[in-house]
Parts: sequence; C-alpha cells; structure tokens
Amino acid sequence: MPTQHSSNIGPSGPLCPRLRHILTGTFNSNFLHLLRFDSLTKSLTLLLSVPALGPHQYLAALPGDAGKGERIVYATTWAEQSSISAWRVTGLLGNGGMASGEPKVELINSRPIISAGSYLSVREQQAASSTSRAFLYQAGGPTGEVFALDTPSGAIGDRVQDLIFVKDMPDEGPQEGQRGSVAAERIRRDSSVDKTRKGLRYGAHSVEFDDVHSLAYVAHLGRNSILVYSVDPRSGQLTLQSEAHSPEAGDGPRHAVASRDGKWVFAVTEHTSYVDAYRLSPATTTSTPTLRHAQRLTILPPTAEAHSYRGDTIRLSPSGRYLVATTRGGKPEVKGWVRAWKLRQSSDDGDGEVAKGQGPPLDDSWSWACQTPTSGGKANAWEWAAKQPQPQKLNAAAREDGQEKDKNDDDDDLAVLTDDERGYVSVMRFSPSRERSAGIREVARAQLPGGKVDDEDRGGSCDLVEPSAQIPLSAHNGVTSEYEGASHAIWLD
Repeated sequence: MPTQHSSNIGPSGPLCPRLRHILTGTFNSNFLHLLRFDSLTKSLTLLLSVPALGPHQYLAALPGDAGKGERIVYATTWAEQSSISAWRVTGLLGNGGMASGEPKVELINSRPIISAGSYLSVREQQAASSTSRAFLYQAGGPTGEVFALDTPSGAIGDRVQDLIFVKDMPDEGPQEGQRGSVAAERIRRDSSVDKTRKGLRYGAHSVEFDDVHSLAYVAHLGRNSILVYSVDPRSGQLTLQSEAHSPEAGDGPRHAVASRDGKWVFAVTEHTSYVDAYRLSPATTTSTPTLRHAQRLTILPPTAEAHSYRGDTIRLSPSGRYLVATTRGGKPEVKGWVRAWKLRQSSDDGDGEVAKGQGPPLDDSWSWACQTPTSGGKANAWEWAAKQPQPQKLNAAAREDGQEKDKNDDDDDLAVLTDDERGYVSVMRFSPSRERSAGIREVARAQLPGGKVDDEDRGGSCDLVEPSAQIPLSAHNGVTSEYEGASHAIWLD
C-alpha cells in the first residue's frame, strides 16, 4: 500500500503543508531527482532518481493546481540532439495533506530544438475571444523557440515560432509549407554558428515576461543587451521592439526579470556581477517600448574582485517586495554569494509595487548577503517556493520536538539553491525582519547521489547545517566527474 503522509501542524482552515517537493536536474548525468522537504524536522530527503534524456540544465512548471497532487514540468536537454521535454510528476501531497500515490516522474514527450537550451518560461495567454492558451518559450545561444502546449495533457505541441538572436540576421518569415523560418534553417545548416552549450557563453541566456504590458525580455550576453519583444496574445509569437545595452562593455547580461507593476526590469550581469535596474517607457502610438538604465548595484562585498566571479540568477520574492541575485565563484576555491535588496514601495499595503517617480527602485542603504558553501560551479541557481499559509500555532507533538515557532517566520520565504561543484541542493530561508547576517540562511541540505560521499566541511556564511551524505547509487554511471552536479531546481508545491 502506498505510504500516506500528512501534516501534523496547521492553522484552522486549510492545512499548512508540512511536506513539500523539489525537482532538480543536473549538468553531468542523465537523471532528474525528486526531493522532499519536511518543514517540521528541517530535513531534505531524496525520493527518486529518474533516468532521463540527458543532462537537464533548466526546469519550468506549467501553472496549475498543486492541490491535485501532480505537476507538469518542462526541461532543457543537453544531448547530441538538443531538445526540450515534458514530464508529469505525480504522488505529491494534495490539499488534504495526503499523497495521491507513490511519487513518479514520467516522460510525456520531447521536441528537438536548434541550439543547446538555456532557459524556459511557460506563459498562459488570454486571447480576445476569452479563451486561454499556454505557450512554452525557450532561449539559448543563437536561437530560441515558441511551442504551443496541450494544457490537458501537458504535452509540447507544434512549434509556432523560431526566434533568431544573431544580430543582422533578421527572420525572413516561414518557408512555404513549413513552420520554420528561413533564418532558422540557415543557422541550422551553418557550421560557423555555435549551437552547442558553448554558444550560451555569448548568446541569449533567458526569456521572461511582463504581463502588464505584454512584453518579453531576452538577456543576451554577446550583444551585451536586453532585447525587448511584444507578445501577440493570440498566437504567442514575439516581435522585436527595441534593444537596451548594458552600461559598460563586457558586462554580459545573463538573466532579467520585470517588477510586478511592469515599471522596472532588473538584470544580473555574468561578467561583472552587477544588478542593473532599467525603467520601462511603454509603447505609445508613436514610439516602441524602451528600457533606460536607472541604477546599478553589486552582488559582491567591497573587497571582492569581479573577475573572480560569474553572475547567475535574479529573482523577485513571492511578494514582489524583494530582489535576490546570485553569483558564482570562477574557481572552486572562490565561494559564491547571494544578496537581496528591498524594492522601494509606493505604499505599505503589500502590493509589491515600486515607488513612482524618478528615484532608484532598489533601496541601496540596506541589503542582506551570505557566502554560499561552495563556488556553485555552473549553478548557484536560486528559485523561490510559492508562499504558503503559516501555522498559527504548533501542536503538542511539534512543541515536544523542540520546533517552537519563530516570531519572524510569518515574513519568511523559502527558496532552493543548487550547487554544481559538490552536488548540493539546499533549502534556504530569507527573513527580511532579521539582521543582515542572518537574513539569508540555509535550513536543509541534501547531496545528489551520483558522486562520492562528501565528508569535507565546505561551509559558507549562509550555511547552518551539516552536509547530509547520500549513499552513491551504482546506477549513476553517466556522471563525468566525482560529483553529480545539481543544475536548476524548482518547487512543485
């Protein structure tokens, strides 16, 4: 009989989930890993290691009701044939706190893409007819794609657009009888255009959306800029509108996200570890939407040398009030950093909107920072957990376990941080009400099973737990180094 798990803490009304799930890919093995976090015991446990299609470098989930106990996840695949794939994860905890069966991660389907994938975004769009459609967007190196999604099954459907990020190679439209484009076909056949994962170092690296203004932002390392696209609400296709160049040559914008109100775009630079804020000038009847640089802050402490680090991820908190960015050490002996800032508010009612007017959007008088346990390798990728209701009080069993509720927990958010160097997957807690040194801290950690057991202390300033050594699995014979490196992870519930 399948094991049933239930929460033993919760407020009156809906249960506060004690157990939550994380799915992670790797950079150097053909596995997806499903982990479970117990918020009461502060433990992170590996549940499944699933043979997959190749190293899965980036993940994204289809928006949906996690209360049903399942999610649809999409993944980039670094293999001889670059592809993206769809997976169904079942056996999660439903609204009643009960598992819907044994956990499973099953392949739905996959689609080939032109270049090595880097980043995925899933977007549901409301057309004029009030019908809703979902699209999957991929950006990686010289090219990207837009795919329609079959929302009942989660399968990746038809490719509706090829995206070309090579400068001075405009898309000349679809070839007769084909869904592809002339420019995409030229790139596919052109051996001088690097379509391998190395091409990500000087190509497009992310695609994110501003739902307020129906815009998409693509951060491009090689062009040293952020590309601004309009989004067709019916077809999901993108049209290039403008390009915003980074303040200094060689910055290399890697990831970019829009504020909740759409007034600002924040980018992290790979080569200089800066966070840049851009003010959006929306489209008018006589002008296209454009970005203008407004603020620059560094992720690094004052004594650090930027050339020793590589900026990585940037994310708004679930409330939209805080911004977190990460950077990686360029060598194993250089540990990475996580830093967070508060967005200036237009009000105190919790709507997460940044202040109107001419002032910079980020409060540079205060930030929270911590040093990660390792360099992060190719990862140090940060993803927030969705906000869940907080328990009003703990029951007797929880108090006996010594898990007294912290008075600051109501303001806290959870996140997952991945490490490629040692294969760590860490649950992080961000507590803005705490002092700087304790505002970002690790609460649980697991090590992926494909490499050797880690018995070395690799603690950083946000490291509060002992490394948990998983027993290596002999089936993980595809690992190309002594550790199985975690790439990108997402929360499923």
